Amino acid sequence: AYVTDAASSLRIAVTPLTGDPDVYVSTEVQRPDASTATWHASSWGSDTIIVDPDDSHFKTGAYYIGVTAFVNSTYTVTASLEDDSYPVLVAGSPQHVVLAEDEWAYFQVTVGANLASLRLTLTPDHGDPDVYVTADGTRPSTTSYQFMSASMGDDELVIRAGDHDACSGCAYRVGIVAFSASEFTITATVEYAGSGGGAGSDEGDSEAPAQSTTLLSDGLPVPGQVAAGAVAYYRFSVDRTDQALRVVVTPLSGDPDIYASFTEPRPRAGHSDFAATSMGGDTLVISHFSAAFCAALDCTLFVGVHGATESRFTIVASQHNETLVRLVDGMPQRTALIAGQWQYYQYTLGAYAQGLTISVTPDFGDPDVYVSGDVLPTRSEHTWSATRPGGDTVTISAADPDWRAPPCTFMVGVVAWLETNFTIVAASDTALRVLEDGTPVTGDLAPGTYAYFRMPLDGAATDVEVIVTPLSGNPDLFASVTAMRPNATHHAYRSTTADRDVIFVRHDDPAVAACTAR
Repeated sequence: AYVTDAASSLRIAVTPLTGDPDVYVSTEVQRPDASTATWHASSWGSDTIIVDPDDSHFKTGAYYIGVTAFVNSTYTVTASLEDDSYPVLVAGSPQHVVLAEDEWAYFQVTVGANLASLRLTLTPDHGDPDVYVTADGTRPSTTSYQFMSASMGDDELVIRAGDHDACSGCAYRVGIVAFSASEFTITATVEYAGSGGGAGSDEGDSEAPAQSTTLLSDGLPVPGQVAAGAVAYYRFSVDRTDQALRVVVTPLSGDPDIYASFTEPRPRAGHSDFAATSMGGDTLVISHFSAAFCAALDCTLFVGVHGATESRFTIVASQHNETLVRLVDGMPQRTALIAGQWQYYQYTLGAYAQGLTISVTPDFGDPDVYVSGDVLPTRSEHTWSATRPGGDTVTISAADPDWRAPPCTFMVGVVAWLETNFTIVAASDTALRVLEDGTPVTGDLAPGTYAYFRMPLDGAATDVEVIVTPLSGNPDLFASVTAMRPNATHHAYRSTTADRDVIFVRHDDPAVAACTAR
């Protein structure tokens, strides 16, 4: 990387697709390593180095970057100056970003003339990044933009060719601001019209839009959306031929199915080597003993997620036995384990949180949960645990003697006492927990307090029913399409009976119709 402006910071980001790369930087040594680097970042997973002009070692000129692997790794590396330029966001390639509160990062996405849609996905490790986009060449801000998404936590912004202010054969400028200190991954996905074999049809219809294929990072859940009968495409770099691969799709609504292949770039029904097509969530485990497993390294697993119905979901791929799957604040993640098997997770608590809850809800079987602050937990070495038969919940508050000031990271291990399929959610006290369609959630509340949830709405014919069944006490239910945290005074719908509360909202309700039309 080369710095010419003495007033501009240099940002270097390494985003792992598999493994654990670390980064070393020097202005003096052309091949920097752990002993010669001036700056380094060696966290598990993504790493970012920011060299500011007030750093005593900052200077204009060449900066030499070395990347080493703790384990077999594939990754992307990006160097950019924090000036008025716009680093290129490559469609399908995730980009790791770290921002302080109120700090901005800018990118540019160039699209072709036959654009069908541009999708921007922000997946935070912690914090609350918001995205603003312009198509007229101006610099986006919170007051000047054509498109935006400012949800609590993760954000997904879809720009379609027919939208007002959308452009084709142009450059979209993307600005991301941290409402609170944030670490996140941004991915752009582009669909083009009339190119064939794409997301519009699982039969490879020549009139279907062709979609850029999204790179999956090892252990990083990526939100997705697919129409009924369509396929969303992904790819995952394989760096071991002696370990199985696992692909998990967690539905937030609808029924997504998994198809995969090492040879077919756009796997779908009838054109795949592996599939998982159960109703609801799916887990696909590919044994390295399979005859269809890749024979050598420099190998890619291609994945297609087919919408048996219109579906929203998260997808995560992993290979290493002890891959730390990242838990996104409030976002459910499904997993299947055989008896005695462990799955490890990493969760980062955001800056303003004063507590968190980690809950495991089994479809069947008996998962147990163990939590530590700095190291992978075991049955004998951990700080918190929950091991009751069936579902388990670990609650950690600021009053806990082992509490650490956020932002901080927790290591979570789940072991199957009996073979199990389960959903795990880690949610801070500031999170809006995502509800899965048809999946119950258990909670508890002190008098006068609130728990907040959100549910994606798909399709113009979607009716919504929300039911709260008290196990004790008398909880009340409030809902809104516009208010992020509905309560007794700010809501559009409510149910406050002395027993079971039910809210039913028809798809033709004006507020719902306006929401699903966006």
